[in-house]
Amino acid sequence: MSFDQLQNCATQALTLRRESMRLIQLNGALAVQRNAINQRGAAMAAGNRLPHAVAQQFERERLAFNAQADQFGRQVLAIGQLRSTYERSCSRRPYRRSDLASLSPELQIAMRMGLDDVTVPMLATNEAPFAASDAQPRPNPSPDAGPQLQRISR
Repeated sequence: MSFDQLQNCATQALTLRRESMRLIQLNGALAVQRNAINQRGAAMAAGNRLPHAVAQQFERERLAFNAQADQFGRQVLAIGQLRSTYERSCSRRPYRRSDLASLSPELQIAMRMGLDDVTVPMLATNEAPFAASDAQPRPNPSPDAGPQLQRISR
């Protein structure tokens, strides 16, 4: 591949490495938040009738979380598309060592490391909402799928 192609591939590899790590961490934080909201929802459903203000606050939290989950989903799809582009355009393609040496040290490292150890989070293939009474995460669709996040339903 040409120097420009190599530079583009190295930039993609660096972006994939950084973004996948960030999205995995965000997925964990959102899972904790989802479980807390689900527990409050289950407690509300099991308990006595709550004041209208409490129910409204819970609904606002649920809607805000779902907006975050939707944004997370768009980010996961974008990074998944970038990974596909990298695999199609960059993976296992030969390049000149002199071109690699001309890249910035950060991009050189990204190319040398490759993406074999990078996990891109996946969204659940089942689009059914995550019910408030279902506090257990659903299994990944495949062993390599990585973490998942589902929305919260009423």
